[in-house]
Amino acid sequence: LSLQLRAGELLLRLGQAPEAQTLLEQVVQDNPRAPEAYIGLALAHIAQADDLRALRFEWARSALQTALQLDPNSAAAYTAQGDLMMAYDRAGEAADAYAKALAVRASQADDTAIRVRLADAYAASGQWEPALQEYQRVAVANPDDLGLQMSLANAYRQAGRQPQALQEYQRITQIAPDYPFAYIKQGELLDETGLAAQALTAYEAAVETAPDSVDAVLTLATAYRRRGMVDEAIAMLERGLQLDPTREGAREALERLKGGGQ
Repeated sequence: LSLQLRAGELLLRLGQAPEAQTLLEQVVQDNPRAPEAYIGLALAHIAQADDLRALRFEWARSALQTALQLDPNSAAAYTAQGDLMMAYDRAGEAADAYAKALAVRASQADDTAIRVRLADAYAASGQWEPALQEYQRVAVANPDDLGLQMSLANAYRQAGRQPQALQEYQRITQIAPDYPFAYIKQGELLDETGLAAQALTAYEAAVETAPDSVDAVLTLATAYRRRGMVDEAIAMLERGLQLDPTREGAREALERLKGGGQ
């Protein structure tokens, strides 16, 4: 059973959801008392939510109901239930499911994955206070995970708490000075609050710390262009295209600037 379930998980990770569904349907048939088999089948349906959308929802929900009947304390089933609700834009119900997953989990050793999902669900449903609490919790528990630190900063920004967001972006640049995206987000936030000069400094810092980052270089090019600094914008666009010649948007912007447009 475990080998078949791992095979199903691998197929899902490879983007082969129909094949995973076929495999897991057979697993369910062969193991009708195994809740994890129904959870796997539900995840295969969730991965295909855009196809036969209404039917997929019912199939996945039915599989998860069976899993919970077999094991009422299955954190994995409640987590999958949350994933199902998120896939169908029912964030409030997703948050409830993730909260149940946390309540019944067997171990508290590492609940980061569920808490991140819970935070995302709270945020998607506009519940910013509990969302920020969860983002803070996982950020504190995982101080070396830049993605989680950025999630907290981004959540502050989305919640309209610009001072806290700016403070978080600045903190990230201190603990990871060569991470350009914190500088970029800091620049965007400063631009939003009308601090154009400070924003430009942040964009330039992103390029200084990560000179080979195409995103940093092209973001700075856009900042220069918006400020009417045409020569600087052209130089950055050319530099960005040297790093990644496939950026057609940058190539079109460069042609417009060289032609006298914006």
